[in-house]
Amino acid sequence: MQNPGIEKFIQKDLPFLETLNTNVILSIGGDTKSDYLNLIEKLNNSNAALFELNLSCPNVGKSGIPLGIDEIAIFDLVKETKKISKKPIFVKFGVETFLEDLVSAAVKGGADGVTLINSPKGMKIDIEKKTVILKRGFGGYSGPAIKPIALATIFRIRRKFKDLPIIGMGGVFDYTDAIEFIMAGANLVGIGAGVMADPEMPIKIINDLNKYFKKEKYEDILSCAVEGYYV
Repeated sequence: MQNPGIEKFIQKDLPFLETLNTNVILSIGGDTKSDYLNLIEKLNNSNAALFELNLSCPNVGKSGIPLGIDEIAIFDLVKETKKISKKPIFVKFGVETFLEDLVSAAVKGGADGVTLINSPKGMKIDIEKKTVILKRGFGGYSGPAIKPIALATIFRIRRKFKDLPIIGMGGVFDYTDAIEFIMAGANLVGIGAGVMADPEMPIKIINDLNKYFKKEKYEDILSCAVEGYYV
């Protein structure tokens, strides 16, 4: 993923993030296990609340198999990062056929939770120029259209992993979306494309959620999740 690199991030972005009165999650990615370990070592002394290992982009290990779909590689990576990390480790997955097995490998390796879902791949073709729009041919497809996929994925994993912390995301644009994610089994709800459309969207959603919880007389967010999940 294109970015200025870890040194510039530590120098320019991290100081600002550490002034915020909230829990900061640092999402890291790499091509090999050593990349992840190196990044964690450099960020271990930050004030971040947890690390997220992004395994759902095309990260390729020595075997030529993407890390995010190799159970052994996932187990090994999480196990090694847990040895050196001073913070909880979450693993971010996309939409995979045998996702339960991949999540199980992460949990066995010591993962503290998972993030679901990363953007599935999409494509756009210019029929006049007869070529793909994106340079690589395909890219991440985000927004409201992926919400049903995200909800189904979260529900699948929650059904098998009753106590596993889950950060749910994928097409959240208002408080009703957030409630659906909570009811599907998410402990936290993330907003990606929505923030690009409206930077103040998270604040609006929080305010609307507070009104909803008050109206429904939920004592806390867990009440909503448990009741919704078992209906």
